Amino acid sequence: MENNAVDISFEDRMKEIKEKAKQRRIVTKDKILQLFTTLKFNSLAFDKVEVKYAGSGDSGAIEDINFYNEDKMLFSKFVGYAHEEQSVNIPKDSALTDALKKDIHHNPTVCKLIGHIEDITYDMLEERHGGWEINDGQEGEFTFTFENDSIQINHDYTVFHYESHQYEEKF
Repeated sequence: MENNAVDISFEDRMKEIKEKAKQRRIVTKDKILQLFTTLKFNSLAFDKVEVKYAGSGDSGAIEDINFYNEDKMLFSKFVGYAHEEQSVNIPKDSALTDALKKDIHHNPTVCKLIGHIEDITYDMLEERHGGWEINDGQEGEFTFTFENDSIQINHDYTVFHYESHQYEEKF
């Protein structure tokens, strides 16, 4: 079997990666909207999800996913601890039902939704900001608003600037 990877240019490879990310994003968006409808029907009403991410030094990750309803946080999920109870923060004034508060960390529909939100976030980062995890790094936030099916992306680049001057003179 031949390795055709060396037969295409870096630019063409990047275009291919971005196109695949775009196609996955389209499929994932539909899955997210279906799960949103299912959760809304099953009494988990939320209208906005914020996803915070950061990267530098050749690694990066989604850090937190926050669920809101009418600008009040329902719960926050620290992504690093998949289905563990301590990965979920529920504010005291959360509008979640007692049953949801107890089981939100391993609710299968919520877990699927979080997985799809992670997928679409990574795909959109790859599509729009490839290399976001490299060097000085980049960070930002995706805000999914379900009222109008939109995503707002706030993306910050970290750039360190160095200047060096060298002179030789007669004294």
